Amino acid sequence: MKFLVPFLLLVQIASCAITGSISSPESYYELGDTIVLNSTLSFNFQLDSEYKHVAVVFSTKGESDDVTFTQYPTGSSTGAYKLRIALSKFPAYFRSKDEIKAELIVGDIQEIREIATLRPATKIAPPEVVRFGKKAEIHHIFRGDAKQVSPVVSQIFIALTLALTAGVIGVWFKFGAVNFELGANRYLVGLLVTIAAFEGSFLSYFIKSTIFTTIQTWVVIAPIGLYFGVKSLRILAKYRSEGKR
Repeated sequence: MKFLVPFLLLVQIASCAITGSISSPESYYELGDTIVLNSTLSFNFQLDSEYKHVAVVFSTKGESDDVTFTQYPTGSSTGAYKLRIALSKFPAYFRSKDEIKAELIVGDIQEIREIATLRPATKIAPPEVVRFGKKAEIHHIFRGDAKQVSPVVSQIFIALTLALTAGVIGVWFKFGAVNFELGANRYLVGLLVTIAAFEGSFLSYFIKSTIFTTIQTWVVIAPIGLYFGVKSLRILAKYRSEGKR
C-alpha cells in the first residue's frame, strides 16, 4: 500500500491533457468517435505543452499481429498539433479492413490515447500476396542490333585507298624517284615495305581486325618506317648534292 500511493501520484504527474477534434468535408467529430472514412480527415489536438515525440498510429488486425501505419503531425510552441490525411494515403491493406484504430502517442511521457475508430466507406479487395507456388512467366524483350553503316561504304574507301597508293607508286617510278640500284638504296626498299605494311594494317582493320590489334601493329611498324625513312632521305640528299637527282 505504501508503494501504491507514490505510483499513482507519478502517473498523475506524467499524464498529458489532450483535447481536440476531427473533421472531414462532411462532418465534425469528437475524439474517440467512430468515423466513416471516405475522404480526407483533419486531426486537431491541443496538448498542455509542446512535445518532441508525437505521432498518430493507425492499426488494424493482421494475420498474426496488428499492422501499423504511422503519421507525424505538425506542432507549435503552444502545444497545438495538426494532421491531415486522405483515404488514398492509407495502404491498400488498411482499406481492405472493416476497422482501423487511431491512437495518439506522446513519446516524451509515454502517453497513449485512442482518438478514433475508422471504418472505410468503400472496402477494396486485399492485395494478393503470392509467397510460394508458381510465378508468372517472365518474358524478356531484347533490343535488336544497332544499325551499322552499309559495307559498301568501307569497300569504296578501301578501293580508293588502294588506288591512291598505286597512283603514288606509279608517279614515283615515272619521275625516276625510285630509279635506284638495290644495293645502294636498300633503305628505300625497307621504306616501301613499311608503307605497304601500313596499308595492309588499314585493310585488315576494315575487314576483321579490332582497333586494339591495329594500334599494336602500328606501334611496331612506325619505328621501323621512321628508321628507313630517315636513311632514305639522307641518300636522296646525297644524290641531289651530286646532281644525280
